[in-house]
Amino acid sequence: MADEASEQRQFIVQSMRKFALQTQTVEFYINNEITHIMSNLEQFSGHLMKIANVFDIATINGIRARIMTGYRFVSNDKILNLLKNLSKISGSPSEFKCNGFTFPLVAKWRPNLTGHNRMVEAISELHAEVAGILNLHMKTRCTGSPVILWMPILTINVELMTKDSSTFHMPQAQATVPFSDIFVGAIETINGTMEWILLFLARHQLMQKRLHAEIIEVIGNSPPSLSDRSRLPYTESVQHEVIQLSFRSWSLLIGGD
Repeated sequence: MADEASEQRQFIVQSMRKFALQTQTVEFYINNEITHIMSNLEQFSGHLMKIANVFDIATINGIRARIMTGYRFVSNDKILNLLKNLSKISGSPSEFKCNGFTFPLVAKWRPNLTGHNRMVEAISELHAEVAGILNLHMKTRCTGSPVILWMPILTINVELMTKDSSTFHMPQAQATVPFSDIFVGAIETINGTMEWILLFLARHQLMQKRLHAEIIEVIGNSPPSLSDRSRLPYTESVQHEVIQLSFRSWSLLIGGD
């Protein structure tokens, strides 16, 4: 079991690192999603809006979908709805505690009452959908063909799935689990951070103006780039402050110190 976890974890880290090094490709995907989300936010100009899950599609498409599958998700996509369901189940502090994260015995004794069974069912459905994507890539991938720059990481290690000795071999191990982890892993963290940034700036108008002034001065009307980070010290500081606040608040919600 330890060897399986080690191989799968190593694959995930290496694959994401390889793709992250392709800065221009990542920036293209993220900037594309920024355009979409700005169009959606503009329709709420001057009106009240619900912040929760507003960044779901953009996060999944910019950070996960393009990297993993090579295509964009739409609002009625089944995987997107499954991820929203998982977020809803785990997003409640009371259910988070009772689902086994804080009080595992409660989930064992009362799986229906605590929502544990709903969580297991939702995860199983997500695994089934990811398995379908894997099977599609297995059928369309040409063994031995070179991995090109924009190729989703699902196909990078596809040859391993045909080796009996590999933990990614379908009959031997749950190859869908590590790929599902990639889907879910950072989505909640990124969504939470984005939502906190939006709320934080809405409550601090002077900070919002200073942030906007720095971005206009450094970037102007050009698309943002990772190379701009060193020239945006105030923006970077605000980002780190919001991350700390979001983690601290979530810790308090679930009963942490």
